[in-house]
Amino acid sequence: MLNTSDCPSNSIHSFVPFRYDSWDDPDVPKFHYGSHYSSAGIVLFYLLRLPPFSTENQKLQGGQFDHADRLFNSVKDTWVSAAGKSNTSDVKELIPEFYYLPEFLENRFNLDLGEKQSGEKVYFHKIACPNLCTRLDVTIPESSGWLEVSM
Repeated sequence: MLNTSDCPSNSIHSFVPFRYDSWDDPDVPKFHYGSHYSSAGIVLFYLLRLPPFSTENQKLQGGQFDHADRLFNSVKDTWVSAAGKSNTSDVKELIPEFYYLPEFLENRFNLDLGEKQSGEKVYFHKIACPNLCTRLDVTIPESSGWLEVSM
């Protein structure tokens, strides 16, 4: 069993190579990520508030939305899950709509997305965004410069 406390950093960028280099299982080959990324499921995860993606999301989950605790509800929480070493199977990445379609962060069609186990209602009108995203109509188009990674 891999001892994650030996990892030099809490960053996923440190943990993934650490896990790969430390892997010692004769039956399971070494791997970097234990899940696939850029899948249709991830696109549906982010775009569940927009038709036709909301309908496709429900089809994927057997005719209803997934449990409220697992729905896209917060940019920060999604980032923490995908970037932290506590959940190395979460390899979500940004989809293009983050750069040009702020409407995907709003529930304009009043979809009932349920209630979390804590009793908190899944954000009804819009996704919880970091403080820098208080005006989505301005922030998303202007942010494309600082969201892009230079090659």
